[in-house]
Amino acid sequence: NKTKNAKFITTDIIRWASNTRYNLFERLNYIASIQDKQPNLINIGADIEKSIFDKFAKHKPISEYLTKKMTTNKIYYRTAGGGYWVTILNTPFDSKSLSNKSSGFKKYYDAKVFSAILNSNLFWWYYCINFDLFNFKDYMIFNFLFNYPNDATSLTLMSNNMETSLQKNATYYTINSSTKGANKTVTYNKDTTKPIMDEIDTILAEHYGFTESELDFIINYDIKYRMGKSLFSSDSNSDDDEEE
Repeated sequence: NKTKNAKFITTDIIRWASNTRYNLFERLNYIASIQDKQPNLINIGADIEKSIFDKFAKHKPISEYLTKKMTTNKIYYRTAGGGYWVTILNTPFDSKSLSNKSSGFKKYYDAKVFSAILNSNLFWWYYCINFDLFNFKDYMIFNFLFNYPNDATSLTLMSNNMETSLQKNATYYTINSSTKGANKTVTYNKDTTKPIMDEIDTILAEHYGFTESELDFIINYDIKYRMGKSLFSSDSNSDDDEEE
């Protein structure tokens, strides 16, 4: 988009199952927005998202904190898989995969801070409104906008808590392949870390200047699909849309 102040009409991402196809178009909600703060069209369909994005867009991409020099100040991630979750670690993955990657940060910026924000609900929202949800490439990750804070202690703490929870709740299993034999792999059950993610977003809300309602929107974004039936496990009478 090279047109200054160009106005677009957009809708958000609509997730649906075959039994809800009949009212799919009724669920579409459009808004008009000026989208000249990013190179691509973003999928937003509510005024609150427009407000969140305007505040988010005032920050700079975290690619500016990266370094190509050898360093142990790194994050680890996978460029494939994950479903409704993306997992960023402070330590290497326990199983080998061609999709395993790592990136290092300049010494003045703690990689754990970036691990925390990239595990946040805010990052998931950013990823959803910008990309196809199938690929997870470096430019998608490191174009996330974040001004490094003067005091990053709380985010570092949350990153450590996230890492501990992910490792504690990881599931290990073996995949038997006719060509590669037995391969050990691991799944990090990210849904178990949702309370920690919410704490990270609470810190980020203050950092970006989000209102309480904007924070609530971010924390609950896609929650029905990300948490699945566990979202309703505490309420036996809550079965609306569980099938979706």
